[in-house]
Amino acid sequence: MHDNIELSNSCNCCKKYIEEIKDLKISLAKFSIGKNNLDIILGKQRCVFDKAGLGYKPDKQQKFLCIYTEI
Repeated sequence: MHDNIELSNSCNCCKKYIEEIKDLKISLAKFSIGKNNLDIILGKQRCVFDKAGLGYKPDKQQKFLCIYTEI
């Protein structure tokens, strides 16, 4: 009788551990997908000084206004 109680306890523990392993595998899969998505997003970032596509024309010289004040 004592052996039956130990056997049922070990089976319950096994079931509990199997469920925990399944949950950990799912969370690890979500983490991996999120990491891949973050890598894609970071890979598509542009440099701060890259203004292409914003209507900026680097070949056209900007005119600077000089304001002269007389003292």
